Amino acid sequence: MVTECFVPLTTAKQVSGAATVRTVTYDEGLFCCSAMMLHLTLQQMFGAAKAILWVLVPLVVGLVIGGYLFSESQPRSLLALHKCERTCLQSNELMGLIASVGLTKFPGVVPSVVLETDKTIVIKHPFPEARIHYVIIPKKDIKNIAEVSEADAEYLMDIFSVVHELVKEEKLSQYELLTNGPGNQAVTYLHFHLIAK
Repeated sequence: MVTECFVPLTTAKQVSGAATVRTVTYDEGLFCCSAMMLHLTLQQMFGAAKAILWVLVPLVVGLVIGGYLFSESQPRSLLALHKCERTCLQSNELMGLIASVGLTKFPGVVPSVVLETDKTIVIKHPFPEARIHYVIIPKKDIKNIAEVSEADAEYLMDIFSVVHELVKEEKLSQYELLTNGPGNQAVTYLHFHLIAK
């Protein structure tokens, strides 16, 4: 039995820039057509694999970096959409998440630092309400005072020790030390304000 096979340009004799057509046996024809189909299939597979890699590599890199950055952060409704409450996707949640990453992973880049220990950082408030207005922040992600656990005790003790040091250093006698609850927080991250007029 005889069939015709269109031989690809790379394996055929060139006749005015096109592939030649030659008469081949049935077995040669099957082999020829199978090889062409395999060539096309492999090209399609490599193309698809390349496209998948362009998506998967950045995704995996993002997951690894995100896993590192958020490893010490508490869950926030911003990320836990299945637990979405009234605070879901609000700016204070996002700011709390950013504060968590900044304070736990990159404390050296925090601006206006007044005092720092291994568990606490004190900064000048960017928009002070009084002559002295410091923000005292634990270096552990605690969302608010209601979510403090026994494991957080050492951070709270350090905060009060730092406040004691600031009060003595500034010779304060009339001052306020306050923290806001979840409904009043501009940033969902436990912090205290030391304010003196």
